Amino acid sequence: MITKATINNLYKSHKTHKELIDNIKLPLLLVKLSFIKPTDGNVSFASIDEDNLKLNTMPIEFPLKEIPLKNICGIEFFDSMATIITNNCIVIIDTTTGNVRLHIRQPQFSLLDRIRYFFTPPKA
Repeated sequence: MITKATINNLYKSHKTHKELIDNIKLPLLLVKLSFIKPTDGNVSFASIDEDNLKLNTMPIEFPLKEIPLKNICGIEFFDSMATIITNNCIVIIDTTTGNVRLHIRQPQFSLLDRIRYFFTPPKA
């Protein structure tokens, strides 16, 4: 189970991009996702082409159907979940069913930012 605290820890521990070419986690992710049986006739659930990680079973409208490898900060595995961490979002994939969840990071505003926003006149 991935909780809010787990998500916050993932963002904290994966702040910057790491070289995934030498890392074992990217091939391990592809192996774990290869066991998911796509229902729409695709050959595989995920694949890598040139510089992108492609989630083949996602609809065209899905914003993260193709994730550039340079944007991936980390990959972590939990019981039956795989997470792909970027700076602004986490893609959570259930490795048994193929269900995908997306967590989008909310911007954090400082007290000074909130005060500026309060006193800024609205734009026409």
